[in-house]
Amino acid sequence: MTVHTSNCRVSVKWCVTFVFCLVFFSGYSFPSGAPPSTEAKRKNPVTTSSKQADPATVSPKSQNVKQTSSKPQISTKNKEAIERELEAQREFCGIVNQCGLEKNKQDCPDSLAKGLKEVVYDRDRCKEAKVLYSRGVTSGNLTGFRVYRFLGQQYRINYPVADTLPISNERLTYLLNDLPLAAKLLSHLQKVEYKAAYLDGNIKKQFKGSKGKNLHGQATSISGSTEERHLYYFGFGIAEVLWWRLKGYALMDFTYVPVSSSKGKTSYRMDILVFPGNSVVNVIMNMNMFKKIVYGKIKEVLEDISNASRKLAAEGLKDPKDFSAQEKAKVKEFLKLP
Repeated sequence: MTVHTSNCRVSVKWCVTFVFCLVFFSGYSFPSGAPPSTEAKRKNPVTTSSKQADPATVSPKSQNVKQTSSKPQISTKNKEAIERELEAQREFCGIVNQCGLEKNKQDCPDSLAKGLKEVVYDRDRCKEAKVLYSRGVTSGNLTGFRVYRFLGQQYRINYPVADTLPISNERLTYLLNDLPLAAKLLSHLQKVEYKAAYLDGNIKKQFKGSKGKNLHGQATSISGSTEERHLYYFGFGIAEVLWWRLKGYALMDFTYVPVSSSKGKTSYRMDILVFPGNSVVNVIMNMNMFKKIVYGKIKEVLEDISNASRKLAAEGLKDPKDFSAQEKAKVKEFLKLP
């Protein structure tokens, strides 16, 4: 059974992948999700006038309308595309305007600024958007459009995870700043294939990660830092869970602090916000059975992390044949940390 969420919105696989990427010892690639016009309008990601946003006023030429001898006829395919674009704009404009981020935004006409009629833009609904906006995640570029558009969707589910890992704050920070090394160490010590790679070189804001063949995703760091011990990631991924194949976007809020009463341990909390694309998927993802599966997958990764941390602390890096000289030097530097 394959569950495709509207505009690729749901991602259990993304959740699990980034649990591994962000918590171990401890770009983005978006196949869809924004209206076609946003790729060409990075500075103004939403249609710039009500005429362009309203299908009733869209010119036949601009929407590839099929012409007849009597009057223009919009094809079903084009009509659906227009409706999807309007819905995306309405989700974006609703959260931006109704949550008070940017009142009277030029790119959001009144018909879109009201947002979704099914959504109540109260304190809880606006919380993440206001926090991210206060942290400098603006709405005037493609990344901002994607983030706020998805925060404005009708359905949303939060998966909170909090625990303690047997690794020091210093070591966790080191490997959060080098995810490829973290993945290689985890693969080597646990004999499970983990991979991670940066997509933007030394900038290290965009990356992809995977566990085996069933978990993989890509994301970008949109706010925070290891100095702050607080990170926000937004990305896309695919997960195969039992007979479901889910794909879509998610937002992760990750914080960590050293455990003062226990040397060499770090406590963390992550909130993984996912966006079911329709009511059917929303029901599935709220089922206790489904939630148990999700947390079970997360637990598997966390157990790999804990076991690998203990092995590395007790034995160091044994038989590092598949590590380059540079990677061995990094591991040596890593093991010198408390």
